[in-house]
Amino acid sequence: MRGNVDFAGVILAVAAVGIIVSGVLALRGRLPLNFMVGIRLPATMKSEAAWNAGHKAAAPLLILGGVSVGAGAVLTFLGGGQDPSVTVLPFVGGLLLCVILAAVVAVRAAHKVTGD
Repeated sequence: MRGNVDFAGVILAVAAVGIIVSGVLALRGRLPLNFMVGIRLPATMKSEAAWNAGHKAAAPLLILGGVSVGAGAVLTFLGGGQDPSVTVLPFVGGLLLCVILAAVVAVRAAHKVTGD
């Protein structure tokens, strides 16, 4: 069982770092428009300006979501072999909530830039 816990913790830690780095890049306006990472919705993909405005507005929520997953990773490692699905579920739920809110914020900011 410990192997599953370690694997889950590593996956969560890597995900947390990726999400936080993406959020920081977005906050600084350095996350380029791409088809791999970011909030890829029609409103944010409309132009470079819409992409940057949307991601800058959503960045704090993305960073918060990454921190939530990171806390889940730490709890997984400290959980003493407890089933990772039980210890991590609230933190992944926090990420999901942050991502949904970030998408809403990003679309609103993108619409302001494009005038839609």
